[in-house]
Amino acid sequence: MSKNKEKTSFVMYPNYVDEMWFFSDDEFMEAIDKIAEYAIHGIEPSSKSANVNAWCMMIKPLIAKADKNYDKQIEHNKEIDTQENG
Repeated sequence: MSKNKEKTSFVMYPNYVDEMWFFSDDEFMEAIDKIAEYAIHGIEPSSKSANVNAWCMMIKPLIAKADKNYDKQIEHNKEIDTQENG
């Protein structure tokens, strides 16, 4: 997960939710909760629901890629700050 220890949020894109059209209400809420725990705290998602597990497996690489891009941006901003402020 993100190297940034202060991470308190993540982006939930519409296409993440588009794949959940057949979930029950309970599965939908559980899936959102599981992926939020993964994205923010690095807790591996696990569920009794095959639908939730499959969806989380599909979303995890997208979250990881977003984290990597976020970390790069943070490092870039630190470099600029160091150059500008010494």
